[in-house]
Amino acid sequence: MLYVKDKITEDVHNWEEQLRDVAEYAEEQDFSKKLEVYHAIHNIQLDIHKLKVNMSMVNSIPENGLVFSRDKILNKYNAIKEKMANDEIVQAAQDEESNDDTSFAEGLSESMQNTNLAIQAYTMNKKEQISADVESLLDDIQEQMSSLENWAEEKYESASEEVRNEYHKVLNKLQYHKDNTSSWLKEYKESSEETLKDAKSGLSDAFSSLADSWKSALKSIKK
Repeated sequence: MLYVKDKITEDVHNWEEQLRDVAEYAEEQDFSKKLEVYHAIHNIQLDIHKLKVNMSMVNSIPENGLVFSRDKILNKYNAIKEKMANDEIVQAAQDEESNDDTSFAEGLSESMQNTNLAIQAYTMNKKEQISADVESLLDDIQEQMSSLENWAEEKYESASEEVRNEYHKVLNKLQYHKDNTSSWLKEYKESSEETLKDAKSGLSDAFSSLADSWKSALKSIKK
């Protein structure tokens, strides 16, 4: 029961954190919706309180009553777990938070598209400018990748190993395309007038793949 108790305690803490986020979501709604959200929060908080009371009483229950008490705790725990996963109001609040949390990353997509168009248009005498622009954007992308990874780690903290492996593949693919673009940028910066065309084409293709991978990563992780 010790492991189960630790797991329940951890989940209760996470639920209470989520309900605080739901309360913030409530404050952004109109009066009628706000009442509905707070009513849902109150019901879940009441269930959590009952679960805590049941858990605190386990040590004082005679041995012949422990099985019944443990079953009661697990039933209550599973009921709250299902409610947190399926309640429409809780999900609406989490979806809004998810959109807010990844908005920092979505703005880069347009910048990538504009930069890629600029790569195609630049000639030899603009090479230093495009190199500086791409290098600056790659620095931004690396920083946002770290933020996106931290956000995903928190979101999928309690997910199955299969799910966690899947989003790690998405992030690894994104890192690969970022590193490939960096390599082509080096080729581009060192290119001569004779090799500029090939270097520019390689950089453009790499940057396009990076932009597609970025959009795919956001789409996959936000599911």
